[in-house]
Amino acid sequence: MRFLLMSHGPMAKSTLESAEMILGQQDTVDTLEIRVDSTIETTVKEIFEITDKYDEEEWLILTDIIGGTPFNSAYRYLEHNPKSSIVAGFNLPMLLEVFMRGSYQTKDEILEYVEKSKTKIISVVNYQALESTAAEDFDL
Repeated sequence: MRFLLMSHGPMAKSTLESAEMILGQQDTVDTLEIRVDSTIETTVKEIFEITDKYDEEEWLILTDIIGGTPFNSAYRYLEHNPKSSIVAGFNLPMLLEVFMRGSYQTKDEILEYVEKSKTKIISVVNYQALESTAAEDFDL
């Protein structure tokens, strides 16, 4: 299985660099940056250029937001590649978990994890939380 990170601007590449700082080199990941002049049609073409290099691979495509050009382009690509799946709204904690699981879990198992954990990936901490939560509760 391979991963494709797609975002408006350099977020995909930068988030991958941050993940690699923590986990080390990720050899099964490609990134695609949407530029101001990108269209859905040109982006779909770029997706095919990346994925055609690994013809028989399953792809998990992670996009920054649902409804944007990265997501809409990936959606159009999905119509031609049923072995692929899309996750919209990726962030660094999610990528770390996905990459760690990618070496021993199937795409469907990873998608199941993402679906179950999507509300746990983001935490809101305010002053009132200090009274009821120990700092150790946030340790990795």
